[in-house]
Amino acid sequence: MKNSYMSVLTAIFLMVGVFLVPAGSSAASLVSFSVHTPGFAPIIDENGLYHMNKGIWNIIEVTLDSSVSELTVEMQYGTGDQNWTNHYIWRYSGGVWEDPLYQHYIVPENCSVEGNTYLIYAGVDYDAYAGTWNLTISSGGNEIAHQSVVVEEPRVAASFRSADFNLWVDPFVETTLDSKDYMQYFSLVNEGNVPLTYTVNYSAYEDRINTTGKAEIIGPGEDSRHYITFRTDAWSPRVLNFTGVITAVAAYRIPQRENAAHLIPSVASTFTAKIHIGYANYELYTSGDLTFQAKKKISMDYNSVSNLTVFLTGNGPAVVGINSSNCTILAVRYNGKNVSLPLQIELRPDVEKNISVTVLADVPNTTADISYDINYKGHSNKYRTEISVGPSSEETTNADVGQTNDTHITVIVFLALVVGVVVVYMLFTQKRMADKGRSRDEKANERRNRRKK
Repeated sequence: MKNSYMSVLTAIFLMVGVFLVPAGSSAASLVSFSVHTPGFAPIIDENGLYHMNKGIWNIIEVTLDSSVSELTVEMQYGTGDQNWTNHYIWRYSGGVWEDPLYQHYIVPENCSVEGNTYLIYAGVDYDAYAGTWNLTISSGGNEIAHQSVVVEEPRVAASFRSADFNLWVDPFVETTLDSKDYMQYFSLVNEGNVPLTYTVNYSAYEDRINTTGKAEIIGPGEDSRHYITFRTDAWSPRVLNFTGVITAVAAYRIPQRENAAHLIPSVASTFTAKIHIGYANYELYTSGDLTFQAKKKISMDYNSVSNLTVFLTGNGPAVVGINSSNCTILAVRYNGKNVSLPLQIELRPDVEKNISVTVLADVPNTTADISYDINYKGHSNKYRTEISVGPSSEETTNADVGQTNDTHITVIVFLALVVGVVVVYMLFTQKRMADKGRSRDEKANERRNRRKK
């Protein structure tokens, strides 16, 4: 019985001893601590404090000198009622990660333990206070370390640059156009303090467009350049117009709480694009289902001959008239044969009709033109090719002769000046020699006269 009493008393004393022992430091101590956005280096200010953006997921990284089965990280700003504006707790216990206060500001599947390093994928609400927060690391109720962390407003800002996309392909050709071949692209520069992600939405033909050169996440200060490809079918001549809208938002955004009033802002820019199904260096005109292609401007030497080819598609009969000004039409050919005007053609949407016009530039130094008048489905459509004609050979020769005469006159004047200078120099030299001779004679006479005396 005595032994039983002794055993009970021993157990009681042991239990009391456990509760009476003052809480001391945890056996583990802090080796390193950091906070950073996923995939990017930490931001540390001049005071050595880590920065994190509110409303954005961050990785809180804690390394201890030994492993623990339970780890708690608590962040607090100021005093007063505690809620998501000023108080957070993240905990690891028994292999489970949790946000015990709100069950919202942690992503357990992205948290991990690597040796003695604990990676907590967590963040604070967009409505949290900005400023310096107190952060405490503890295990089993014992404080391991204390840190200060600066919580910042997320600033979403970007500058955009975009080309006016103009891509060309010949009619009835199936291909994939790449704006990189034309060095046409859009780009954006992250001018904010949070990583950006973006989307590109097109007003039409989304199933034919691909955006290349993507960078899914653009860090602060980084830029990203992008091209587009467009898949065409074997289409008849036409112009396809669409716009693209680039929308950039903060990456790693924390989902908004239910009934939350604030959203992290986004920035956007729009660009335009045209796909020309037509011949390069040709002007493409459309009127309903009628398409007409011709050179808008050409240059010709005086008295030279040139062939102009125009292309038409449509769906029904068309009457074509062709006239000239300050030049002469020598021939008009259709289907390989000379034809007279006006010319009636049966147009089809799936076949291109072409007409060849042979032109003589017989008026020098002028602006000539060929005009096309197409009557189609009760409408008159007028188009024009402007011809810049050079000067005649006689004008060129006269100009050359005038230039030659001017050159001859210049040479003659120059030679006359040279001769004049030489003559003046010779006269001056002869006068000096004569003066020297007279001086010698006078001095000789004086010497003779002195000897006589």
